[in-house]
Parts: sequence; C-alpha cells; structure tokens
Amino acid sequence: MGNRNSPRRWAAIGRCLERALLNKCLRFLCLLALLSQGGGFNAAASDEETVVTFERMGGLPIVSVRTFSRTWKFVLDTGSAICAASPEFALETAGTTNSDFKMGAIGLQGDPVAMNVVTCPYLKLGGKTFINVPVAVADLDMFRKGKSIQIDGLLGFAPFRDVYLTLDYQKSQLMLTPTNSPHQVHEPALPYELYYGMPCIDLLLQGLPARFVIDSGYEGSLGLTGADRNLDFKSPPRATTLLASIAGVSTNYKARLSRPVALAGTEVVEPIVSGISQNARSVGGELLEKFKVIFDPLRQQVEMIPNQPGPIRQPSVRGVGLSFRKASDPAEPWTVDFMMDDVPEAVKVIQQGDRCLKINGEPVSAWPWERYSKYLKTADVIHFTFVRGLKEFDVEARVYAVLP
Repeated sequence: MGNRNSPRRWAAIGRCLERALLNKCLRFLCLLALLSQGGGFNAAASDEETVVTFERMGGLPIVSVRTFSRTWKFVLDTGSAICAASPEFALETAGTTNSDFKMGAIGLQGDPVAMNVVTCPYLKLGGKTFINVPVAVADLDMFRKGKSIQIDGLLGFAPFRDVYLTLDYQKSQLMLTPTNSPHQVHEPALPYELYYGMPCIDLLLQGLPARFVIDSGYEGSLGLTGADRNLDFKSPPRATTLLASIAGVSTNYKARLSRPVALAGTEVVEPIVSGISQNARSVGGELLEKFKVIFDPLRQQVEMIPNQPGPIRQPSVRGVGLSFRKASDPAEPWTVDFMMDDVPEAVKVIQQGDRCLKINGEPVSAWPWERYSKYLKTADVIHFTFVRGLKEFDVEARVYAVLP
C-alpha cells in the first residue's frame, strides 16, 4: 500500500472537496439572495414553550411540519440558513416550483445551477406557526438515497434565531422557548456568531483556532476541510462511503485525529473526522447527540450539557468494506454503491451495482437501517444474498474495523 498521507491521496481528497462545496455554497447563496430581496420568516406570536418530538435517522433529527394540505418530514438543519424543500412540497404548498427569483450556483461538474425560491404561506411545527416562509426548491433525490425515512426538506436555523432553541437528543425532543421566559444558563457556554445565517463557534484544533458550524444536518462527527490535511492523524484519511446531499454524491473520507478536541469543557478523545464533507468545518450529529444543546440568542451563546460526565471516546468504525443505497420502498433490494479498496478477499466477488436481497437469511425489508448499523457494531460475520442480473449468490462477509 502507498503512503496514505501522499500528495496524490490529498489531491484526490481535494477534488472530492471541490465537488462537495455546493452543499454549503447553495445555502450561502440562498440566504444572501433572500436578504437582498428582504425575505424572511414571520412567526405568529406565542408566549408558550413548544415541545416537538423528533425521529432519529443516524445522527439526523427529523421533525414533522404541517402545511394546509398535509404533514411533511424535514431534517432539522442548524447548518443551513434557510429552508429547502422538494419540488413536490413547493408545488403542493406554494402552487408552483418556479418563481421570478432565482439563484445561481456551480454544479458538481462545474455547470451553472439555478434554484427557484417560492413562498410557503403557512408552516406549523408543533404549536409554533410560521407564515410566508421562503423555501429554496431543491432536487432531494440524491440526499434521499440510503435514507430510511422519506425526506421532504431541510428546516434551517432562520426560524429559530429569536427563541431559545433546545435539542435534547436523549429525549428526542426539540424545544422552542420564548426569550421572555426565565432561563438558567448552564456553564461552560460557548459564544457563537451567525456566519451567513449559521451558528459558528471557535474551537482549538491541535492548538490552532478553528471555526466550526454547529450543524445538526450533518450526520458525521467533526467535518473538516482540505485545509486541515496537515493535522496529525492516528488513522489517516481513507474513502469509506459515498456522501449524499442536496448537491449530489461525493466520496466520503474519514480519519481519526491523534489529539483530543475540547467541546464546551468536554474532551473528545481522538475524534473521528471527515475530511471532505464541506467547505466549512462542522460539529455534526454524531457529537451533538452526546449533549443537550441550547441556543441562547439573547446572550449569543450555545450551551452544551453532556449526557454523561467524563471524556467522549468514539469507537472504531466497523463494516464489511462496502456501502449500500436503499430505495424508498423498504421491500426493494439494497444496491451496492461503494466498495473500499481493501475489502476482504471473500467480498471481492461483489461488484458495484449488485443488489442485496437478504441479510442473514432475512429479506432486507426486515432490516431497517438502524438495525443494520447496530448489528455492525458487534457482529463478526454477516451473510448476504445478492443478485446480479438473473444470478443469485451468497457471500459471507467478515466485519472488521474499517477505521480503527
């Protein structure tokens, strides 16, 4: 094997980073254009706290929002400045997917991309109602792939900038509390700034100051950028999966840092990082779920109350050397969409595009993504049944630490 810190490897990571820039770039451009237009959220006045239960999909919190017509599933995404939603949502709620107001961005292949912005007249989250909500119309097909819940949109940070926003991952609850309510500050709290409408905190990254977006819409732990390639790694960057977002799909590189990162007084020992996820560093759901997170707009600070005392130690990432893409229909076979370069010999018979029919003798419909992910953490071997064309074949795959 070649040097994993070689210039060639980092050049590949850099190219992947360029393709991944659109995910945050679209968010930045959406907000800038809306601000120039004078658009924004109008929340119906309420002096009562709103408590909403959210679903968990990996590290992502999924909330139900109500429009005049029906209920939709949105990712609660504090790393996005505004809302984005599918064309189906725009057509049903705003009556159109087109508008005179468009935004320009650069696509995955360098081609120009235009996004429409429509106005949703009514949006309700629990007991909180928003009117005239600007929504960027985005193609969510790539983002939806591999998700066990049909995602209709992203609910960004903008509607929550004037309330105490609490994310209680242990209870799977979102709380919106009016700022005129009594609030007990939990120390240590971290000051945050709104950067293009997203809450950002400053952390020390191996002794150097670094700015991170608090991004509940990012499934990973710590998201880094190509500028961080000279950090000291205990486990160097390696391609592990495909990363799907509203910008499309790119290769996801993961690594483990050799030194800890302190997060609101809690030490994260040898944290797992993703090196190409976006053009801004992020604290994502895999770490946020270890805390109760409270955004305090009056003091412009975020409180992060750990679920348990002591340092956070992230276990090895375990897998079989390949990843799957799930269809929206749970009865449909899983499609192999990525294979690592050092898969065990028995797995090399599998090809990208092969479809998985069964896991341990059970149809894949009996394996929600959460069950499969949990099983990988303790299993030694997984028995797969695949189909390629008309041919079925079985593979016994060893589970190993793809990132020690």
